[in-house]
Amino acid sequence: MKVSNTVLHILLTCFLGIVCILATSQLSYAMQVGFLVGDVYVTRDGATNAASMGLQLQKNDIVKTAKGGMAELNFKDGSVLTVQESSKIRIVTVHGGEQDSFSVLTGIVKARFSKLKKGSHRKIYTPTTVCGIRGTELEIAVSDSVDSKVHMKEGTVDLQNQYGTSRVKGNDQAKIPVAGKPEMTEDDSTIDKWKENRDKDFSENPSASAERLTRHLDVMKERADNNSESISEMKNTLPDEGGSEKEKDLKKISQVISTESIVEDDMFMNQAASGAIEHILDNFDRDKKDIYDNFMKIKNESNKVLEQQQKNYQAIQAVKEAYKKAYGEIMDSHQEYMDSIKNKIDKDSVKPRLE
Repeated sequence: MKVSNTVLHILLTCFLGIVCILATSQLSYAMQVGFLVGDVYVTRDGATNAASMGLQLQKNDIVKTAKGGMAELNFKDGSVLTVQESSKIRIVTVHGGEQDSFSVLTGIVKARFSKLKKGSHRKIYTPTTVCGIRGTELEIAVSDSVDSKVHMKEGTVDLQNQYGTSRVKGNDQAKIPVAGKPEMTEDDSTIDKWKENRDKDFSENPSASAERLTRHLDVMKERADNNSESISEMKNTLPDEGGSEKEKDLKKISQVISTESIVEDDMFMNQAASGAIEHILDNFDRDKKDIYDNFMKIKNESNKVLEQQQKNYQAIQAVKEAYKKAYGEIMDSHQEYMDSIKNKIDKDSVKPRLE
């Protein structure tokens, strides 16, 4: 039977359309649930529902695994994140590539990342540190005491918080306590065992964690106030359009980008800390009302600091837009320069002032 050219054209068009749809369905997601076992939940816009395979995750989604549960999350670039049982993470940013970031609020996650492209970056946040990913495989744990531990399996990760920095390579491990700097550790126990021990310590002496969280929030508040002052100064010295002194202009731009990075990292770390404290409140024995009330007080203080940090973030975005208007050509032509500034760890800027 003969088929006319018109019919063939229609069939070919339909076929190509189907191929495009299938290809798009495979590539359109930024991050999605690839596999799950047991009870896994996703909280979005305040509503919590059971997760399902293929569910596309969005910014600010919270993924929680129950005891005996596990979720494998797939990134568009082929990276895989495994959320272990009794764990909770928050999706921080979703860009559809190597710059997707998330926070570990409590529990254990295991990550295997594809190689980052030049100029790309990926961060993982915990309540106590920012992990700048340069490697391909690692484990991260956050205990009930809100302390963190990182075990690098392959590659390198840069750890940074308000108290210091550390670089973890190869098969090394680092611990990052609340109100403490990241430090390499000789403890070669598994990350699961470390968390078990820290959880036990917390259950026996929760007040110790409460005291450290209080000190940490004092530092965070001071930094938020200092950042607010710095941003106000930038607002008062906004450039005129068409600035011509390139060296001076680049210095101004680098200051804006550096401040943006600091404000953003502080905000996401505190957001993770707030989530970790919520976990404590959800699981704490209400019979010990004095301790419960103490953590509730800490949670409220964390929220106040977070509110200031969010205001700072909005303010620095406005300053950035003003600079872009005046120095748009310079900013566009020096994107790689700005990325290097944004990803650079300024050891002096992350240390708290000692009175």
